[in-house]
Amino acid sequence: MENMPEIFLLYTDGSSDTFGSAIRHIDSTLQQEETSINSLNKHHELQNL
Repeated sequence: MENMPEIFLLYTDGSSDTFGSAIRHIDSTLQQEETSINSLNKHHELQNL
């Protein structure tokens, strides 16, 4: 574990399953943020018609 990247050590206990879970959570959060931004942009477009 000594040569592991810092991000790996922050989000895991060393098991790849935990690491995968952390990555999926981050990905899901980013997708939700992108959806929210797209919705806001669409709302602003409709207001400016």
